[in-house]
Amino acid sequence: MGRKTGKPGQMAGALAASLVVTMLVTALLGIGWQFATGMQASVLLYIPIALAGIAVAWRVTAKRAPSMQSAPMEWHGLALGAIFLAYGLGVQALAVRETAEGALLVHGWYNADWFKHLGHVNALSSFGLPARDMFHQAEPLYYYWLSYVLPGAGTAIGNDAWAALNATNSLFTLLFGCVFYGVIRLSGARPALSLGIGLLALFISAPISFVQEMIFGIGLEGILALDQAPKGPAMLTMSQYIPQHMLVLTLLLGWILLDRDDARAPRSLVMVALAALASAMTISVLLGAMVLGVYGFLQLMRHRFAALPETAILAVLSIALVLAFQVIQIGNPASAIESPLLTNEVVTAPWFIRGINAVVIILSNVGVPTLVTIFMLLRWKPTEQPEVLAKQIVAVLLLVTILATFVTEAALTSRLALETRIRATNLPAIANAIAGAWLVLTLWQRDRRTQLMTVAVVALLVALALPSAIIRTWWHGRIGDNFTTTVPRDDRLLLAYMARETDRQAIVFQYPEPPILAPERGDDSWSAILGGRAVTGSLRATDYPLAAPRIAIAEEFFAGGNVAIPEEASLVYLSRALHSASYDALLEKMRLAKNWREAACYTDACLFERVRKE
Repeated sequence: MGRKTGKPGQMAGALAASLVVTMLVTALLGIGWQFATGMQASVLLYIPIALAGIAVAWRVTAKRAPSMQSAPMEWHGLALGAIFLAYGLGVQALAVRETAEGALLVHGWYNADWFKHLGHVNALSSFGLPARDMFHQAEPLYYYWLSYVLPGAGTAIGNDAWAALNATNSLFTLLFGCVFYGVIRLSGARPALSLGIGLLALFISAPISFVQEMIFGIGLEGILALDQAPKGPAMLTMSQYIPQHMLVLTLLLGWILLDRDDARAPRSLVMVALAALASAMTISVLLGAMVLGVYGFLQLMRHRFAALPETAILAVLSIALVLAFQVIQIGNPASAIESPLLTNEVVTAPWFIRGINAVVIILSNVGVPTLVTIFMLLRWKPTEQPEVLAKQIVAVLLLVTILATFVTEAALTSRLALETRIRATNLPAIANAIAGAWLVLTLWQRDRRTQLMTVAVVALLVALALPSAIIRTWWHGRIGDNFTTTVPRDDRLLLAYMARETDRQAIVFQYPEPPILAPERGDDSWSAILGGRAVTGSLRATDYPLAAPRIAIAEEFFAGGNVAIPEEASLVYLSRALHSASYDALLEKMRLAKNWREAACYTDACLFERVRKE
């Protein structure tokens, strides 16, 4: 094992890759089973595959990787992951609360991204493999869904998607902390310095505009009162509600640690890491594409033309997996972004102007440290192999950030270009950590005056970035503002009944409440998210053209219109919170309707079940 990464980095990289490969094998078997039989495969298939993977990994590490077992364990990597995890769980405690009356209050963005993840986890638990769309009548899901296999299996066992997703997210966060620490160590920094730089890196790559606004502009209350979420540090949100982005970055950093020239990791583990990398776009399609770009450029820099066969094979496999997983719909690849939920104003400027503007936005979002990193690259002259690799990583991360930004502005829609910018900020944030560790180490080896200047510069960067981190964290806890979703007590009781007592594959006819990120903000489709049952249609549908007429039928019915309940629906969910104007009339109507019985009813929420004729 390499002398400058410590044990946690490579071990965590190998574990992350192994987890992803077992999920990949499970998903591919499910896809193959459906192709052969036309039936869905249970997500519990993951359990025997994972057990088999553990047995194989045990034999490999016992017989082929004695250096990985005997290497000293550096607790600093585990500590970085644990601190990052503690922050994420702390933010969730701020953003998700229960009132004394039993209502659930959920603040952004746990009522946006996290709600979506819960729906997809429920889909795998209820309908199996390949993934179905809980927000659209269990139709095929056109989305990157591989990372949901593990929490989906957990939900199938325990019937608690929130707990399963939290547990999975916690595991991914710990693994990311370890590999992030290991990559920082490549700069030559000692364990304590690597831990310190890692902690700073979680929030130091942040927009500094908050400082200006707080001193000279609208002030703290003005910032918090804006009708948009304050931008925070690039990396902080990964441990909260977007675990798939963190996982794909973990795979990249883990592969780097395992495939180093002096890593001494078994070739079998490197192959596992490459197989996991091949699935990157089925975990996070846009960030996954950037990660594969980083992999390709690094291999070409390290091995020149000898790397072409491997990189070409990985590229072909990646595309094949995207098609096999139906991440995009063949014949209508834009189906998932035609929803009003995902449309943005079209910018008419030429693509290269949009690209320049986008790069400027990214640089402003990752703050002053990125400018320092760019300047430092010109002066960094490493001699030892780990430091050479560290500089290559920094340069490639910045290069891919810029290239990805221009490519998406030129070739994709405004919405996808925006999503690319959001994800791309993580790459320079990682680059800043690696470069910062080297810079601090180098300056600290000089005279006392230089050391004091180094402390002063780091303190200044912290002072510039800290307001962004504090305000973003504070914003998550502003329960009661217009970014808050309230699920009343009666609805929670009914949704718990739905998850516990109804058929897992039941289709629910409920008011098509928009998500909070829709043009007209709403509270979302609670049946799919908290009740674990698919709805007939939602703005979250990944085949929106097909879902649109079904959404229109639901809107008319819940407005009191004379339309029939779709035959596919076996449950009707009425909620005063979602359609207060029509609730009482629809409740009376359903109680008089033939072939429907009252399954569970509370004052402000009621569930009816279709009575099928024998």
